[in-house]
Amino acid sequence: MVEGVANTPAVVLLRAPQPVRAVTLAGESLRPARADDANGLVWLQFTNTSSPRELVVRF
Repeated sequence: MVEGVANTPAVVLLRAPQPVRAVTLAGESLRPARADDANGLVWLQFTNTSSPRELVVRF
């Protein structure tokens, strides 16, 4: 679950055990902003809302 100050930019940096196959935020597809497969890092960017939303990352 993710939430933040409404209408502000969110950046999530994940350490991924393998390449990401798909990401959804509140049921909507979200494309990673950047990926560094050699180091297992994935950056996600989206606009925050003040209510919780489900963030799902599939490997």
